[in-house]
Amino acid sequence: MSVLKILGSYLLQHELKRTSEAQMATILKVFLNWVGVHDMPAAHFTAERISEFLLAKQREGKSSHYRRSLRNSLKALYRFANDGAGEPIRPVRLETLEPESWTADEITKLIAACDHLSYRDRNWWRTFILVAYYSGLNACDIHRLEKRHIPANGCVAFARAKTGKRVFFGLPQEVVSEVYAVAPAEGPIWELHTSGEAFRMRFNRLVRLAGSRTGTFKRIRKTSGTLVEVANPGQGHRHLGNEQAIFSRHYEDKTVTQSVPTMPVVLRIPQAG
Repeated sequence: MSVLKILGSYLLQHELKRTSEAQMATILKVFLNWVGVHDMPAAHFTAERISEFLLAKQREGKSSHYRRSLRNSLKALYRFANDGAGEPIRPVRLETLEPESWTADEITKLIAACDHLSYRDRNWWRTFILVAYYSGLNACDIHRLEKRHIPANGCVAFARAKTGKRVFFGLPQEVVSEVYAVAPAEGPIWELHTSGEAFRMRFNRLVRLAGSRTGTFKRIRKTSGTLVEVANPGQGHRHLGNEQAIFSRHYEDKTVTQSVPTMPVVLRIPQAG
């Protein structure tokens, strides 16, 4: 049996959320790319090989939380392939997180960097980043947004895919107008026609063009939540749709103490009835 078949069997026998299934498949692909193969025999999928992979990622400077997610998925597949047995896998000691957001000025430069792209890509990325900044949604949820989700007044209620929790955010009228200009009548506005890795590479190019501090797309979500929290203490986690402890540990940049005029809009949560 090959490793990809192990993944298929694992998913058949375990009920996971669609996002968790996709994450496990992505992590296995990262591992196989590191090995340099498309697939590999189960006999070569050893605890030692997984440990070597985790050590390599540590030496590359990957965060402990990222490495822990790699370990968890690969360990689950390894144990499954070995009927719950097997050799020990290299542990990952989690570091204390210190979330970093971008400044409003850095977001402005990031949006301006879109002008260096082709016309089609420019509008796609510009509106994608604007909506991410004002909504606080992650990339996966923005890829699910359709024109029908965004009313003309910009007051949006949307259920997150990961948790099913509804979040409420406001888009300025000028942003709504830009989104409507690129949105198809039906289907996702920002349909992803490339792989997740290609998306990350293109976003990293934009960050370099903007001259901003390095960071993944997730840093926009941290920026949005942090600015809401500064302007409206206690509301940042609601804006992002997660628990207060999760927000404080993973998203809130505690070095930001002053809000800015272009901060995301916080809407009142509608009352039942």
